[in-house]
Amino acid sequence: MRYYNYLFYKFYKGAYFINNSGDPEFRAIFGLAITEGINFYSFMQMIIYFVYENQIQTPIILLAIAAILILSFNYFLFVYKNKFKKIIDKFKDESDKKRKTGTLLSWSYILVSLILLFYAKYLQFSWRIAHWWRRLDWSAQIGKISVICMLLF
Repeated sequence: MRYYNYLFYKFYKGAYFINNSGDPEFRAIFGLAITEGINFYSFMQMIIYFVYENQIQTPIILLAIAAILILSFNYFLFVYKNKFKKIIDKFKDESDKKRKTGTLLSWSYILVSLILLFYAKYLQFSWRIAHWWRRLDWSAQIGKISVICMLLF
């Protein structure tokens, strides 16, 4: 839980740095929810690929429910009753070395989340290409390919 609070702290500091007016705590929970949503979607896509062999699709309603649950969880964990203020006070006096390490870990979390998303989309796309490739009628295609080759040479 400490790392999760620290991750919120880093998102809060980033949101405050970008625009210190308004409510950076809401932007922080939204940014945290986006990365968590990306991870949820990526793992769902990988489960569908490896377990169900892409025979089903991720239901949109499941993604919407997950987004609402993630945002609600973050709201009650950080914003409700101003809990974020205690977290900010807890981490604001960190040493320079801990700050740099924490920043590196936070950016690593974001980068790994994006890599997982691209990998999940790659799996989804590669399955579609392979499925399309198997469905081609090669006997009809060979005649077309030979005509194109003769015209080129």
